[in-house]
Amino acid sequence: MKLRTLTLGLGLITSILATGLACAKPLKGDIGASAKSGSGWLVLHPPVSFKHGERIMIKVGGTADKVIVRFLPKGGSPDDPVGIDGGAQPVPPTDRTIYVTLQYDHPDTEQISVHGGSNPWGLYPLGENNGPATILSAQRVGH
Repeated sequence: MKLRTLTLGLGLITSILATGLACAKPLKGDIGASAKSGSGWLVLHPPVSFKHGERIMIKVGGTADKVIVRFLPKGGSPDDPVGIDGGAQPVPPTDRTIYVTLQYDHPDTEQISVHGGSNPWGLYPLGENNGPATILSAQRVGH
Protein backbone atom coordinates (compact mmCIF):
# COMPACT_ATOMS: atom_id res chain seq x y z
CA MET A 1 0.00 0.00 0.00
CA LYS A 2 2.77 2.48 0.84
CA LEU A 3 4.60 1.67 -2.39
CA ARG A 4 1.45 2.42 -4.39
CA THR A 5 1.01 5.75 -2.60
CA LEU A 6 4.63 6.64 -3.34
CA THR A 7 4.18 5.73 -7.01
CA LEU A 8 1.07 7.88 -7.29
CA GLY A 9 2.87 10.68 -5.46
CA LEU A 10 5.81 10.58 -7.88
CA GLY A 11 3.39 10.55 -10.83
CA LEU A 12 1.67 13.63 -9.46
CA ILE A 13 5.00 15.40 -8.90
CA THR A 14 6.08 14.51 -12.45
CA SER A 15 2.78 15.84 -13.79
CA ILE A 16 3.14 19.10 -11.87
CA LEU A 17 6.72 19.58 -13.06
CA ALA A 18 5.75 18.84 -16.67
CA THR A 19 3.03 21.50 -16.65
CA GLY A 20 5.26 24.07 -14.97
CA LEU A 21 2.95 24.48 -11.98
CA ALA A 22 5.74 23.68 -9.54
CA CYS A 23 7.25 27.12 -10.21
CA ALA A 24 3.93 28.98 -10.36
CA LYS A 25 4.16 32.54 -9.06
CA PRO A 26 0.87 34.30 -8.31
CA LEU A 27 0.53 37.78 -9.78
CA LYS A 28 -0.72 40.23 -7.17
CA GLY A 29 -2.86 43.28 -7.61
CA ASP A 30 -6.39 44.63 -7.62
CA ILE A 31 -9.13 42.85 -9.56
CA GLY A 32 -11.85 44.81 -11.37
CA ALA A 33 -14.52 44.24 -14.00
CA SER A 34 -16.84 46.09 -16.36
CA ALA A 35 -20.23 44.58 -17.16
CA LYS A 36 -20.62 47.10 -20.00
CA SER A 37 -17.48 45.96 -21.84
CA GLY A 38 -17.68 42.32 -20.74
CA SER A 39 -14.12 42.45 -19.43
CA GLY A 40 -12.16 41.94 -16.25
CA TRP A 41 -8.68 42.93 -15.19
CA LEU A 42 -5.90 42.61 -12.68
CA VAL A 43 -4.00 45.85 -11.95
CA LEU A 44 -0.48 44.73 -11.05
CA HIS A 45 1.32 46.26 -8.06
CA PRO A 46 4.09 47.02 -9.01
CA PRO A 47 4.11 46.75 -12.83
CA VAL A 48 5.64 43.50 -14.10
CA SER A 49 7.78 42.78 -17.18
CA PHE A 50 6.98 39.60 -19.11
CA LYS A 51 9.20 37.94 -21.72
CA HIS A 52 8.42 36.17 -24.99
CA GLY A 53 7.87 32.47 -24.28
CA GLU A 54 6.62 32.85 -20.70
CA ARG A 55 3.41 31.05 -19.79
CA ILE A 56 0.66 32.80 -17.87
CA MET A 57 -2.20 30.85 -16.29
CA ILE A 58 -5.45 32.80 -15.91
CA LYS A 59 -8.54 31.58 -14.08
CA VAL A 60 -11.45 33.13 -16.00
CA GLY A 61 -14.78 34.03 -14.42
CA GLY A 62 -17.98 34.97 -16.23
CA THR A 63 -19.61 33.02 -19.03
CA ALA A 64 -17.34 33.76 -22.01
CA ASP A 65 -16.50 30.77 -24.22
CA LYS A 66 -13.58 32.73 -25.77
CA VAL A 67 -11.51 35.66 -24.54
CA ILE A 68 -8.90 38.08 -25.79
CA VAL A 69 -5.99 38.60 -23.34
CA ARG A 70 -4.23 41.94 -23.06
CA PHE A 71 -1.05 43.02 -21.26
CA LEU A 72 -1.51 46.78 -20.90
CA PRO A 73 1.81 48.63 -20.72
CA LYS A 74 2.44 51.35 -18.15
CA GLY A 75 0.86 54.55 -19.43
CA GLY A 76 -1.29 52.73 -22.01
CA SER A 77 -5.00 53.47 -22.34
CA PRO A 78 -7.44 50.69 -21.39
CA ASP A 79 -9.64 51.93 -24.25
CA ASP A 80 -7.03 50.99 -26.87
CA PRO A 81 -6.42 47.41 -28.07
CA VAL A 82 -2.67 47.46 -27.28
CA GLY A 83 -0.73 44.58 -25.75
CA ILE A 84 -2.97 41.82 -27.13
CA ASP A 85 -1.21 38.45 -27.05
CA GLY A 86 -2.24 34.95 -28.07
CA GLY A 87 -5.33 35.72 -30.18
CA ALA A 88 -8.75 34.36 -29.21
CA GLN A 89 -8.35 31.91 -26.32
CA PRO A 90 -10.99 29.20 -25.81
CA VAL A 91 -12.08 28.95 -22.17
CA PRO A 92 -12.46 25.30 -21.10
CA PRO A 93 -15.88 24.80 -19.50
CA THR A 94 -14.59 22.41 -16.83
CA ASP A 95 -11.99 24.47 -14.96
CA ARG A 96 -12.18 27.80 -16.88
CA THR A 97 -8.38 28.06 -16.81
CA ILE A 98 -6.42 29.30 -19.83
CA TYR A 99 -2.69 29.18 -20.48
CA VAL A 100 -1.20 31.93 -22.62
CA THR A 101 2.29 31.42 -24.04
CA LEU A 102 3.51 34.92 -24.75
CA GLN A 103 4.39 35.69 -28.35
CA TYR A 104 5.89 39.07 -27.43
CA ASP A 105 7.81 40.81 -24.65
CA HIS A 106 5.56 42.94 -22.43
CA PRO A 107 7.76 45.33 -20.42
CA ASP A 108 6.28 47.34 -17.53
CA THR A 109 2.83 45.74 -17.71
CA GLU A 110 0.48 47.46 -15.29
CA GLN A 111 -2.67 45.50 -16.12
CA ILE A 112 -3.64 42.06 -17.44
CA SER A 113 -7.17 41.89 -18.80
CA VAL A 114 -9.52 39.39 -20.40
CA HIS A 115 -12.17 40.54 -22.85
CA GLY A 116 -15.29 38.57 -23.63
CA GLY A 117 -18.48 39.68 -25.33
CA SER A 118 -19.24 39.37 -29.02
CA ASN A 119 -16.53 41.60 -30.51
CA PRO A 120 -14.00 43.39 -28.23
CA TRP A 121 -12.96 46.77 -29.68
CA GLY A 122 -14.84 45.82 -32.86
CA LEU A 123 -11.70 43.90 -33.93
CA TYR A 124 -12.07 40.40 -32.49
CA PRO A 125 -15.33 38.65 -33.42
CA LEU A 126 -15.82 36.03 -30.70
CA GLY A 127 -19.44 35.14 -31.51
CA GLU A 128 -22.82 36.73 -30.86
CA ASN A 129 -23.54 34.50 -27.86
CA ASN A 130 -20.12 34.88 -26.22
CA GLY A 131 -20.60 36.08 -22.65
CA PRO A 132 -18.59 38.45 -20.44
CA ALA A 133 -15.27 37.55 -18.82
CA THR A 134 -13.55 38.39 -15.54
CA ILE A 135 -10.20 37.45 -14.01
CA LEU A 136 -10.35 35.41 -10.84
CA SER A 137 -6.57 34.92 -10.59
CA ALA A 138 -3.40 34.93 -12.68
CA GLN A 139 0.05 33.45 -12.24
CA ARG A 140 3.31 32.88 -14.04
CA VAL A 141 3.85 29.18 -14.67
CA GLY A 142 7.22 29.23 -16.45
CA HIS A 143 8.37 28.69 -20.03
